[in-house]
Amino acid sequence: MKKYFNLVICIFILGCGPSVEFVKFDTNSRLAKSSDIDVFTDATKINRPYKEIALVTVDDKGHDYSEVELLKLTISKAKELGADAIIVLTQDIQKGGGIFVGSVYVQANRRVVRATAIVYQEKNSP
Repeated sequence: MKKYFNLVICIFILGCGPSVEFVKFDTNSRLAKSSDIDVFTDATKINRPYKEIALVTVDDKGHDYSEVELLKLTISKAKELGADAIIVLTQDIQKGGGIFVGSVYVQANRRVVRATAIVYQEKNSP
């Protein structure tokens, strides 16, 4: 019985992490970035040409991660995609739904961060 209990706990812990999803806008392969990337909240503040390469969405699925933790995951995924920067589009708290804790229903709020991953381009690039 204890073996099954540990398995259930393990599955529960693994299932509680945020989901990190992305949609690529092009088919180019890029090397992952190991250095810091730029973070913008306003695309008009970017003072050089760039190309949008992906939309990254991080959803905590109602498990109470902070916006900072979700933003770090967003940056990490953008770096994996080879982005030079991200433009944060939204940082939402979506109310609704919930989970059962034992026999008690607890209201759950989901935090979702969406950002566009970009690469900088030379001024004469298409």
